[in-house]
Amino acid sequence: MRAYLWASVAALIVLLFTSQKHAGFTIFFVLPVLAGWLIYNLARIRKQPERWKGLAIKTAIWLVALAIALLCQWNLARLARQDADLLVSRVLSYKAQHGVYPKDMLEAGITDPEFGRRWKLGYLIQDGRPFILYASTFVVFDAYIYDFDANQWVYKAD
Repeated sequence: MRAYLWASVAALIVLLFTSQKHAGFTIFFVLPVLAGWLIYNLARIRKQPERWKGLAIKTAIWLVALAIALLCQWNLARLARQDADLLVSRVLSYKAQHGVYPKDMLEAGITDPEFGRRWKLGYLIQDGRPFILYASTFVVFDAYIYDFDANQWVYKAD
């Protein structure tokens, strides 16, 4: 039972770090360590088959933790894109009604001063052209920029 407790505590700590906004990429640091651990333990099982059940339970604990972290990252990305898409639609709607792009989010109809702050969502006019971007929720320095000519989001890795 103690072995499962340590696996659970370690998986919980990893889950707490990897499920945070802008920290999803840390999952890629955990995977090689887990793969090495699994290979080592599979080799041990050849000599001690009675360890199979314990390894299966520990592996399940880790797989559940990683699945939860990935679900958290997916949800963060979904929520960020949802807010970003709302801003794009408001900007395009304003442009359709007035013939010019709004000068800021307030003019576009976004009245909440905290809107987009948690995603580092920004909007500005640069040389008469709109510029919308938000930080990637998975990788800390990457961003998505909206291409108004192509009407799509473009991923920009740093």
